[in-house]
Amino acid sequence: MLNRLEETRPVQRERDPNDGRRVIVQLARGKDERHEIGPIFDSLGKAWDALESDYTGEQIAFLLEFLKRSNALSRKELVWLREAPEGEGDLPFKYRFF
Repeated sequence: MLNRLEETRPVQRERDPNDGRRVIVQLARGKDERHEIGPIFDSLGKAWDALESDYTGEQIAFLLEFLKRSNALSRKELVWLREAPEGEGDLPFKYRFF
């Protein structure tokens, strides 16, 4: 998808000057007209609308609550993983894969 966006020029990739493994994707200079980018995502928006139409309002509310809570949990665990001192034991049991 990034290749297509870059070809049509709404975005550009730049190497992170501090970390050569990382690429930063930015809105291309002079391309701040969002109306040019919108049509690229029209088909995705229509697909999401069609998917959503299969669920009741109550089901969507449940899914949104679940996603909010799971995202918060994931952020918390990622912070823990990033801040854990290197070499300090194994990952907690819940992260071990057999």
